[in-house]
Amino acid sequence: MSKKYILTEETTDRVCPDTGHVLVTSTKKTTMIKVDSEDEFFQTYYNNLSPLYGLSGKEIKVLMQLNTLAFFNTGEVALTPARRKDLCATVEITPGSLSNILKKLTTVGLLEGAKSTYVINPAVFWKGDKSKRRELLASGKYSLKIETTIVDNEGFQIQL
Repeated sequence: MSKKYILTEETTDRVCPDTGHVLVTSTKKTTMIKVDSEDEFFQTYYNNLSPLYGLSGKEIKVLMQLNTLAFFNTGEVALTPARRKDLCATVEITPGSLSNILKKLTTVGLLEGAKSTYVINPAVFWKGDKSKRRELLASGKYSLKIETTIVDNEGFQIQL
């Protein structure tokens, strides 16, 4: 199923009656964009990325793969045994490492769920309509419950 978006921009000139000079010019342009829900994409809300600072490369790779597997407009990821095996092969980790990474991503607030069904926190990543994301965030079911500590070059801890 695809959605069509029509973007419209208008051009008008406002002329000074005394001098005849153009004061303001704007343009009108209509563009239609077709977006397939099957397109592979996800949105990242950069103001909420602080939990990524404490993640390893493998943990970030798992998170990005989960985003590509997420269902449109729900953020749900069904991790069947076959998907777990494929995910481990793609990221080059063991099943035990995957379990540990999923636990950490859940602990820092980027995921919710356990075992075979996870939901990616829509405050950080989203794959779907923005209006549906706003509905989910407004419901109070999902929030940004993130605490991250970074240690700087001098050994001081910074709480984010």
